[in-house]
Amino acid sequence: MAAVEARVIGTWRRARRWPGLLYGLLLAACVGLVALGASLEPDARGHGTHEQLGVPPCLMASAIGYPCPFCGFTTALAHMARGRPGAALAASLFGTLAFIAACSVVVWTLLAIGARRDPTRVLGAFRSPWCWGALVAAYFASWAANIVAVMAGWKVMQ
Repeated sequence: MAAVEARVIGTWRRARRWPGLLYGLLLAACVGLVALGASLEPDARGHGTHEQLGVPPCLMASAIGYPCPFCGFTTALAHMARGRPGAALAASLFGTLAFIAACSVVVWTLLAIGARRDPTRVLGAFRSPWCWGALVAAYFASWAANIVAVMAGWKVMQ
């Protein structure tokens, strides 16, 4: 009986660590996203900022003249880090929303720690299908907006 109880208690203690580890990874990703935006200079074309990281130009844009699903993402991050939300939205809706979400997680964490509360409570929202549905909808809406901008002549893919 004691062996079973020890195993259950050990499993419970390990399970309690998971939210902290997941939240730590989420926080690290958010800080990294904000730092990435701050470290890059936005490309004047509205896309192509990722080339500063050594990544080649977008093959989809050069092959067919239309943006890939992530075209403008790093440019939007760089604009948001410089406080230019209009330019960021013109580059990528998804990149703009990702930057705002990343900053929100960082601020939430600092406020929760300052108030001596558990910041991992926010992880409950990620279990909701509405959260994931909104994320996927924003991703495709951003891609569609970029395609419409190219078709309307507002954006040129080089």
